[in-house]
Amino acid sequence: MPTPQHGLSSLIGLLSNPDPDALRSLILPPAPRGVEACQPAPASWGALQDGLVDSARAGLLGPGGPKRVVLLIGCSRSGSTVMMRLFGAAGLKVFNQPLKNALRHRLVGLRYDWRAPPDLPVLVIKSTLGQFVPAECLFDPIGAILAAGLPPEQLRIVELEREPAAALASWRECWGDRLDAGVLEEHFVLASLNLRRVVDQAARLGVGVERHALRLHDAPAVHIARLFDALGLGAYYHPGVLEGWPPLRSPASNILTWPEPVPYRTERPLHSETDRLMPQDAHPSPPLPAWVADALGLDPVQREPAA
Repeated sequence: MPTPQHGLSSLIGLLSNPDPDALRSLILPPAPRGVEACQPAPASWGALQDGLVDSARAGLLGPGGPKRVVLLIGCSRSGSTVMMRLFGAAGLKVFNQPLKNALRHRLVGLRYDWRAPPDLPVLVIKSTLGQFVPAECLFDPIGAILAAGLPPEQLRIVELEREPAAALASWRECWGDRLDAGVLEEHFVLASLNLRRVVDQAARLGVGVERHALRLHDAPAVHIARLFDALGLGAYYHPGVLEGWPPLRSPASNILTWPEPVPYRTERPLHSETDRLMPQDAHPSPPLPAWVADALGLDPVQREPAA
């Protein structure tokens, strides 16, 4: 990348440190070539994270705040939008990227305030890691929610997993026209390692974690029903959550979305109105670059695209 104070190898080392404050003194670099407007100036990880704590506190812990929060977290392009639509189809309110949006606004010198709808028994929040600047790869939405004051027993996490070769191929397809290939790979590694870090930290604090793979089982209805049950949301599940979704931006979707800052917007939509559950990635992916596989600590089987 490298950053003003830390090269990539140093950042990887920091991400393996179990200390929750390991990144606090990190100075994050301005945005790389091609997306300079996404973050014009260096930024302190600690200051950004403190801002997210304030954002989470204002959004979740005011009068009438939600009784429970389910956080869908994964790297970008890990199936988070499909999962978001499933929960919305079940009748649950879903907030799309409020913390990442707050981070992005702060990085371009703007303010973004959000608040959960009042008196919800459950609020589902989507938060993805990646992709344009290191700050998006390295922030900690789980830590922000907990530091804001939500008790660990009121938070459940769904960690979204996707086969790494397919995920990186999707990053290239979506953003390869805006970022150099090497930078995109570095950001993918940082986001992937940070995902492990923040989920592991939350689990150590007693937060319940469920893992969900984009490459679904042959019986998605059974798999999704089990996920709802594991989250204590079995009463919301019905077979209709798997199909017949309303348009993504319609009120009937139950998904709350606010505009991103202009530099982060993409000209082509990343999701169609026909997003649906698929049993596997539809197209074969190229193998991971060796250095990416090494950095992620993948075994020989994990290094190859799924058949």
